Amino acid sequence: MKNLLLLITLILFFQSGILNAATMNISKSNVEFIAKGFPSFLKIKGKSQKLVGSLEKNDEMLSGQITLDLNSLDTGIELRDEHMKKNYLNTGEFQTAVVTLMPFKPSPIGTTKATLKLRNVEKEIDVNYELEDTASGLKAKTNFEINITDFKIPVPEYQGITVAKTVKLNINLEANKK
Repeated sequence: MKNLLLLITLILFFQSGILNAATMNISKSNVEFIAKGFPSFLKIKGKSQKLVGSLEKNDEMLSGQITLDLNSLDTGIELRDEHMKKNYLNTGEFQTAVVTLMPFKPSPIGTTKATLKLRNVEKEIDVNYELEDTASGLKAKTNFEINITDFKIPVPEYQGITVAKTVKLNINLEANKK
């Protein structure tokens, strides 16, 4: 009788997802943004590896939150970085950007909804992703586009060159189970 009770309890735990839940902390990351300038031959690229956060896998659903330190963005040109952080991102007041993944049932390749909080403005975004399960957790490659004016970022202009309102972001990360 005790064995039957134990078996029923284990089945209920597995069905409820309690034993299938896993929190994964970001262990490795690469963030890149690409902004096109006018004239259109100019591409401005920036990068960072200062992404922190976690993903939660519960049953068949995945969710999570990741935070980027905006002061860590680097375009390779010191003056451009200074202008970007001071005049456009206003990192003195807004130090981070936060992406919150809404719970979704992941597939190896797909699109899901998330919210991006940047400069104290929160907006829903569509995130394209590729996921790979690993022995230690998960690898993810994602990309999405934002309109900078949606986040109250003025359109950058410097010496006759204007940056397009649409900026593409690529985020690659590895998350390991706790």
